[in-house]
Amino acid sequence: MKAANRALQIWWFLADTLVPPSEEHVLVRELASLASHLAVRCHEDGVVTLMAFHDPVVRAVIHEAKFAGNTKAWRLLGEVLAAYITATYPGRAVRIIPMPLSGARLRSRGYNQVAMVLKEALPHMPQAVHTRGMLRRADTAPQTTLGKTERQHNVRGVFAKQWFAPKVPKGDAPETVYMLLDDVLTTGATMHEAKKTLRKVYGITPQLLALAH
Repeated sequence: MKAANRALQIWWFLADTLVPPSEEHVLVRELASLASHLAVRCHEDGVVTLMAFHDPVVRAVIHEAKFAGNTKAWRLLGEVLAAYITATYPGRAVRIIPMPLSGARLRSRGYNQVAMVLKEALPHMPQAVHTRGMLRRADTAPQTTLGKTERQHNVRGVFAKQWFAPKVPKGDAPETVYMLLDDVLTTGATMHEAKKTLRKVYGITPQLLALAH
């Protein structure tokens, strides 16, 4: 084991020498868990967030998951998500809908980071399933570049039902939890617009959960 660890350290040293990694990448690579960074908060608009984005460790993991396609970052976030779901909804079925990306952004990035985090979490929360049923039909400006009112206008009407998706509630028990999942909460405009679409199309009112705020 010591020999294997030593070999891995040498490999990382050589790789870092050839292509110096970002500070955030190194931080995530050396991070064992996000458990100590859990800071669950319920906001006035009903959105629950699991961690604080101003925490530099959390911010680094979110950035690596979102922009670098870092599989370890997906796993670390997935572990936090699974721990929250299993502790909060023991024995209850939970249908989790990841916030969709527009087709253009998905093609450009190559993945939906929220869906990838959910994929990592699912093996650790057997009562949960990944539920599709909504698409994002417009590629809008990033919410972080806009003011509060502009953010509301920016996302108005951008979500729609996926034509091939089954009725989400069909066959579900009355106590089934529906949950809309996003990575970072800003004003909540995007999540509430998506919630409106799910309520209109499927007749469900999902709980809103973001990994960080």
